[in-house]
Amino acid sequence: MDLQAPKDKRRHTRQKGFWSAIAVLPGRIPLNCVVRDLSEGGARLEFQVAVRFPARFQLFIEANDREYDCEVRHSGDYGVGVQFIHSRQCRQHDLICFGRRPTVPTRDVMSDEGTDTDKNADK
Repeated sequence: MDLQAPKDKRRHTRQKGFWSAIAVLPGRIPLNCVVRDLSEGGARLEFQVAVRFPARFQLFIEANDREYDCEVRHSGDYGVGVQFIHSRQCRQHDLICFGRRPTVPTRDVMSDEGTDTDKNADK
């Protein structure tokens, strides 16, 4: 009797982790989730609420500032395994769409002097 573990048929090696992400499902508000496994080709996501997943949706992973077009490969009530169809680096203005606002400098980055707001704050 052979007791070897089944061979993993994935093309890309997985990295286990705990990364914050935002899933954008068509026609719904963005949902926070956690990326538990991540590879070049896909991810395993966990949600705090039960979700009915469409065949495709977008995912933004905060740790690498990348947006992914995802296709569902398997799903349960609180999680989903996805394959990445396409990915792109997010530009700063894109982050507002995903519920994250870019940080705005409080000082003028072109000079050593602060903005008028900063000058008045010291008074």
